[in-house]
Amino acid sequence: MADSSSWYAKRSGAIVGWFRNNVVFRKAVVFMTALLFSHSLVEKGVVGILISYLEEKWDKENLTKVASVTNLQDGLSAVMMIVIAHISDTWTGRFMMVVYSTVAYVVGFWLLYLSAKFKSTNNVVLFFYLAMVPIAAGTAVRDPTLHAFLGDQMQETNQEGLNQEDQNNAEKRVQARVKFWSRLNKFLGAIVAVFMFRRFTVERVL
Repeated sequence: MADSSSWYAKRSGAIVGWFRNNVVFRKAVVFMTALLFSHSLVEKGVVGILISYLEEKWDKENLTKVASVTNLQDGLSAVMMIVIAHISDTWTGRFMMVVYSTVAYVVGFWLLYLSAKFKSTNNVVLFFYLAMVPIAAGTAVRDPTLHAFLGDQMQETNQEGLNQEDQNNAEKRVQARVKFWSRLNKFLGAIVAVFMFRRFTVERVL
């Protein structure tokens, strides 16, 4: 019986310790987690099915072209990830870059929404290409800048006088908190996207 109580005490202590190290509630965290959730929701509900949208709007025989365009969008996002990280660290700062890229994301999806209203394939293609760059910018900001800015909000306030080992432990706690909140919101966004959009066609989503 004593062994059982000791085991439960150790388990509960480990859970409480993990919770204190990983879960932090602050005003900025609420804003950032909402932003991470919206990114995940849009990625799973819209960006991830762009190839299906283009296949429906373009001629069926253009499947190769559709695949090429979506791959181009992914490649553009990967390149812009490097550019955005450099700009945010050098000039604008992480917060302003998050603001700019979020605005670009909204503009990109607005253009994509407009493209779904056209019957002409040429107009659909034109508006999709116009939407590609701001959507790529919004997608690119998530990993290098949005997560880094979330890490800034997770920093412990008083680190003066800490030795190197304590500073390393504090940095590990920050990284663990960023992983926790980003993965949690990525999971929740994916779940909501599946259940919210599963009854809709691609055009109704847009």
